[in-house]
Amino acid sequence: MTTRAIFDIYDLNSPMITPTAPTAPTSTAPAPARPYLQRLAESRTFNASVVLLVFAAALYSIGTVLALFPVGAVLPFDNFGLWLGVVCGGLTAAGVITALLAAAVLRVRP
Repeated sequence: MTTRAIFDIYDLNSPMITPTAPTAPTSTAPAPARPYLQRLAESRTFNASVVLLVFAAALYSIGTVLALFPVGAVLPFDNFGLWLGVVCGGLTAAGVITALLAAAVLRVRP
């Protein structure tokens, strides 16, 4: 038994397919797809989720900073007016930050 018979069991040295001339494409190529990020930026759901994420991040950051000061430790049963003012102030500040960032992004977008 020869080495070729043992290791070349599929006879890979012989041409299995005869070469043919390349053919011209018969159909027209489809239009190039838009990039993924461009399609994603046009999605209303994605844009709304990004705005909500920015709002939540701003609110969390404001709450973290307020926790370092005594005004952040006020409770509604201690002084409801002060508590409501702190909560509404934090929500307003987070809303303003989100609106400013959204306006800046819309202004930059072509």
